[in-house]
Amino acid sequence: MSGPGLDVSTVSTDSGVITVNVVGKTKSRNPGDFSLYAHHNTTGVNFPSNQGFPVTVVVPGAIAGPDVKPIYQHDTTGTPIMQNMALNRTTSPVVNVDRDHVELDSVYGRRLTITVVDQFGDPLGDLYKDAEVEEILFGIVVSINSPLSNSGTYTDPVGYLITSRVVAKNDPAVGTWLDPTTALLPLTQDSLTDNIDVSVDQFPLSPSIVGRRKSATPPSSVTIVWP
Repeated sequence: MSGPGLDVSTVSTDSGVITVNVVGKTKSRNPGDFSLYAHHNTTGVNFPSNQGFPVTVVVPGAIAGPDVKPIYQHDTTGTPIMQNMALNRTTSPVVNVDRDHVELDSVYGRRLTITVVDQFGDPLGDLYKDAEVEEILFGIVVSINSPLSNSGTYTDPVGYLITSRVVAKNDPAVGTWLDPTTALLPLTQDSLTDNIDVSVDQFPLSPSIVGRRKSATPPSSVTIVWP
């Protein structure tokens, strides 16, 4: 078996049936723009070119939204968040603190469901299940610790972190901070617009997060507006 733009390897041959693995090397510009052909090694006879199997190499392409066809509506409600958390580079939300320390934050926001589509605007399905989602945050590329689901979505916590302090991960203050009876730090009035570069499995998404506005209203309301 062979095909331009594809890596093909034989997995098994049983009762005249050949099972192969096909991995794309180059993303498709048009659906079915690559072909997979079967070759008979002993006779040197190839199947005619018109019997090649069309193959589309699909990659994560964009965050689905009103400017992506077909048109999707952005999630702006999600699941509300209002709790004290101990955060670092391994958590969701992610903050720029090493794994041996945590930042003690009161978190107000929403966990939004973000849909990723391929380069043609079609659903990814489970092709990239568990793929890492990365964003440019703190001036560097970091994992947001929220991998892609089997339906091509990921969860994105959006809102405000009111910081208390940074302590060692094993500091007793962490347990006290996470106790449900510990009061949250107060939320203050604010409004910010997010424009964030996102990649999935190291494929940059275009568009990524553009013009997503979050607003905080005391004592605990966070509103998301995303055109």
